[in-house]
Amino acid sequence: MHGTDDENNLLLHKGDASIILPMCSHYYDCQGNIHGMGNQRSWFEKVIKNMEESCITPIAFAYTQNQKGRVQEIREDGMNLLAVVGFKENPCWEAVKALDKAAVSIKLVSRDELEVLRAEAYKLGIFVGRDHEAIEGVAFQRLDDHDRIGRLFNHSLDMNHIQGFMQE
Repeated sequence: MHGTDDENNLLLHKGDASIILPMCSHYYDCQGNIHGMGNQRSWFEKVIKNMEESCITPIAFAYTQNQKGRVQEIREDGMNLLAVVGFKENPCWEAVKALDKAAVSIKLVSRDELEVLRAEAYKLGIFVGRDHEAIEGVAFQRLDDHDRIGRLFNHSLDMNHIQGFMQE
């Protein structure tokens, strides 16, 4: 296809909905009409949070326009939100059952919020630490090495052996 230099190209963006949404200043409704984001942003944020709490991965699709032939940096605003789609991942039930049968302690590590992680753990039949314990990454990083190892292994193993292993 041939076109003129003043034509525009659409640059499609897709990814984590909580990252894409703040970059959007407009959204399309179900009828294809475009609107300013305004107060709808909080509604979209609530939808995304509800998806995450239900163990559904929210992905957003948005676009920006740029002039054909011009290189444009990805902007952190001004995108047009096309859709937020939720993907439900199939859990690995067989793997969890096999690990449980082998008496392997499972630790979940995730960038998700603690509520999302707890929901996923319960759904899989995994208990998050002793007494359903969960800790945020920042708090975990603030622990000294001894406490960090203790949290990971629930103090159930010889700490001298673990520290020796970690230094190897």
